[in-house]
Amino acid sequence: MADDKPELIWVKSGRDDDQVAAWEKDPAHPGGEVFVARAGEKNDPVRVARTPFIEDKLRSKDLVETTKSGSVRRVAADEEEEEAPAETAPAAATAEPREEPNVGSRSEPTGGVVVPPLTSEPQRGQPRGR
Repeated sequence: MADDKPELIWVKSGRDDDQVAAWEKDPAHPGGEVFVARAGEKNDPVRVARTPFIEDKLRSKDLVETTKSGSVRRVAADEEEEEAPAETAPAAATAEPREEPNVGSRSEPTGGVVVPPLTSEPQRGQPRGR
């Protein structure tokens, strides 16, 4: 009887942000479930089964196939795998900067409640403590 389990491969997120690149529950995966996402500059390889879902994620470039050490695998024209050099600069450094929310002050209406900025310095127009 042939082994029907998919091949196990190493992958990492192909995304430039911290969004989840892949999450799937399938008994073919090690531990029955996989979760792949970049965490800031950290983008460690994850062992997964080559399921149809993972194949779709590889085709859409949400995932990239790697070696165990994290070097990206590329398939040459003659279909032989070759190991590409590991990334030298984190992909997050080349992504456009995201605007961080301004916590502590709001420009939108707050239903009549004034939300002061989070600071120990008195703001203009506020009395100073004595």
